[in-house]
Amino acid sequence: LDYMLTLIYSEASLKSQMIQHNHQFLLVLNDETSVGFVSYELNYGSTTQLMIHKIYLLPESQGLGIGTKIFNHLTEVAKNNHQEKLRLKVFHKNDKAIGFYQKYGFTSAGVEMINIDNKYTVLDNVMIKEIE
Repeated sequence: LDYMLTLIYSEASLKSQMIQHNHQFLLVLNDETSVGFVSYELNYGSTTQLMIHKIYLLPESQGLGIGTKIFNHLTEVAKNNHQEKLRLKVFHKNDKAIGFYQKYGFTSAGVEMINIDNKYTVLDNVMIKEIE
């Protein structure tokens, strides 16, 4: 866990994600209280896809409709930027998140194993939602 936190969430890593990789970060508020955050990238992999890199909500804020509002907002961002799909990756054993994404209209587009160095690999489900 410490390795992944340093790899993905260190100050240097976050700066790189924003500056070099053009990730946009959004703070998620509920009644002016921070309850999560989202990061995304337009034109992921030189395609017309909005890639959702991170989406986190505090457990106590889940089930309140906030996730749906986030995806509605990201869908509007995608439409306004001529993206044809929303795309995300989710840990293959995160059944709760996978179920939520499916409920919102995402479908499976396969799996991806990523080597994150230090002898660690991660197996993710790739999920896609067409923009209507």
